[in-house]
Amino acid sequence: MSHTAPQLSARVPFPSTVAVDARRRVAWLLRVNRLLGAHGGHVSLPAFARVFRGGCFGHPVSASALSRWETGQVAVGSAAVSRYEELLGVPRGLLLATAQTTLRYLAPSALSRPPLAGTGHGLDVASDRAQALLDRALSSDLMRGEDWARLTGALCEIDRFVLVPTDTWYRITERLVEEMVIANGTPWMLRFEALNRLLNHPRAAQHAIAVCASMARDGSNYAATEVICALDNTAHADAAARVLAELQRPTGQRALQGAVMACIRKIHYRHFTPSQLRRLGRAAHDIGPEWDLFGQVRALSGALREPPGPVPARRTRIGAPDAGRAPAELAAVVRRVLRQARRSTPSDGTDAVLSALVTEMLCHPLFDVRLYTAVLLAATPHRGGLADAVVTELDRPHVAAAPSCALPLLGALRVLGDAGHRGTVERLALSPGLPRATVSAAVHSLGQIDRDPDDDVFFTRALAQYSREWTRRRDPAAAATLSGLVYVMGRARRTDLIRDVRDRPDHPLTAREAAAWWLGLSERTLASSLV
Repeated sequence: MSHTAPQLSARVPFPSTVAVDARRRVAWLLRVNRLLGAHGGHVSLPAFARVFRGGCFGHPVSASALSRWETGQVAVGSAAVSRYEELLGVPRGLLLATAQTTLRYLAPSALSRPPLAGTGHGLDVASDRAQALLDRALSSDLMRGEDWARLTGALCEIDRFVLVPTDTWYRITERLVEEMVIANGTPWMLRFEALNRLLNHPRAAQHAIAVCASMARDGSNYAATEVICALDNTAHADAAARVLAELQRPTGQRALQGAVMACIRKIHYRHFTPSQLRRLGRAAHDIGPEWDLFGQVRALSGALREPPGPVPARRTRIGAPDAGRAPAELAAVVRRVLRQARRSTPSDGTDAVLSALVTEMLCHPLFDVRLYTAVLLAATPHRGGLADAVVTELDRPHVAAAPSCALPLLGALRVLGDAGHRGTVERLALSPGLPRATVSAAVHSLGQIDRDPDDDVFFTRALAQYSREWTRRRDPAAAATLSGLVYVMGRARRTDLIRDVRDRPDHPLTAREAAAWWLGLSERTLASSLV
């Protein structure tokens, strides 16, 4: 799941005064899945407490303890989150990966030991488990997302674990990142959190940063934004230097986009030296308007003008009511989405939280915040209703024609949507009358939305249309659209069509390089990224 997406310059006030901190988000995630999930037999908290002990959770728990977890009064551990998964019948790893992603993004002070990362089995067991998983990661065997979570979790417990030769750190991170950039959903979340653990591991960090920098320099890699942006969560000096270098001498639009996004957080967390901040300010001033995708550079300039704050604690508040103003049409979109979603899913008594999160997902000025909020909502029973509501909005011609509305809706749908929602996005991707930014976002979103494996009509039409557009215009936008289509075809495993792009000399070099990169991926990487 690539981070790549333009940021919005529009800002909007949240209609609710609820500021949902990290712990409360995880609490809400557990509560709504218990009350509204498909199981339906765990509405009573005392009854749920009576069956809670068992499986991966070996201790009795009271209804009052569960209540404190589900209201955010007390932090919940990884074993308890996994037990919710077992009892509620949700996909294994979904709630735990979502909780880890939420806490890591909103609680960056926990860098040395990311929340919910540990195995809890003691150093001897952790060492044995790490060695077995390392052997697998260095072989041609399949590596699941859970395997990467266990491996990096064990390494966090034994941070003095020595690998010989030392380039072993580089090799395992390289495999992890290769799988991550083509994974989606829970497999992506598990790998992304595994990468963040390595980026903050005392021995692995330098090698993990080097892997991200190398992949960003590769012009054929469509995920340059994702791997550079990942460096925002580590205070290692190499990460600050790499992000600043990418800002000063961009290797491409996607890498620059990732650097801008990373800088906004790294400024706040005081990762840059005073000298680096001065250089960063000059670089931001020198970036031309062609790079200013919907206010990214303006957001960076605003961060530079504000004094750095303290590193936020776990109860970081994101989504405060003073987030600014947005166009009236975007505010109307939010109201309609909420109204339709509430009609399709029963209330769990926390409508104010849902309202704040949906508004944040569609209106927050920072793309990362919108993405991670969509990930949180996608792990709840609200997912289907929200996806249907988003599609309803995108089917409105005036909404699709307004990038300030269409872009955040498409960004949300690429996380919330499934094969049943794909038709609307394909239609937008093939609509020549829409703004370029909307068409590009629609193409990129298709890489994350499931598809019918027997439906090849879109690929045939899209390749013909975008190839004609490139032949007529020869402009960077047409080339970027074709490169985005290669990513979509790669996610669909259409190697025949990708090979055709690579072998046609009349296609743009960037698209042919992207096609060659996909075709060069090993079967091991492709198979592992799916699980």
